[in-house]
Amino acid sequence: MGEWEYRPQDETRQHRSTGFNIHSWQIPLPYLAGEPTVPEVRLEIEQLLAQESDQRSAGQQAKAAETRAIIERRRRLVERIHTLPPGETYPYPITVMQTGDIFWVAVEGEPYFQLQERLEAAFPNRQLIVMPLANGAETSYLVPRECYGKPLYQAEIAILAAGCLEAITEAVIEQLARFDQDS
Repeated sequence: MGEWEYRPQDETRQHRSTGFNIHSWQIPLPYLAGEPTVPEVRLEIEQLLAQESDQRSAGQQAKAAETRAIIERRRRLVERIHTLPPGETYPYPITVMQTGDIFWVAVEGEPYFQLQERLEAAFPNRQLIVMPLANGAETSYLVPRECYGKPLYQAEIAILAAGCLEAITEAVIEQLARFDQDS
């Protein structure tokens, strides 16, 4: 592990290493446009089930297997969207904490690594711990703006619109900057 030795700290260092701050808030983030509603997806599943049955009856086993895969994806979509609050925006929860020299960032869903990279660039002299999935997983993946429209699984199943990862990142940086000024 290493050898321990006592090193005295000046007053500034003592103050900085003993501070504690916490701030939790929500930012309204737009849902991805054009996403179907739960009733629409359930109707589509019923239609696909009938189609799969017809395909099996016609001996089209390969087509039936493809349809079954689509049905499963649609069922997963229902699971992702059935608990989402109604409206055009999602109340995205963020919690940031400071314990001594360390910044902790708790976010919902699975943000891409760009969140961590931007935070590290903004606060190079701080230890950062980013905790994805800390506030739940309803929002699924949070991908960079440039990933939308590409054949990328994470972008295809995203719930929130392009630009949301960047908005979250900026909101976190602003709050951590306030903590940094106070310490």
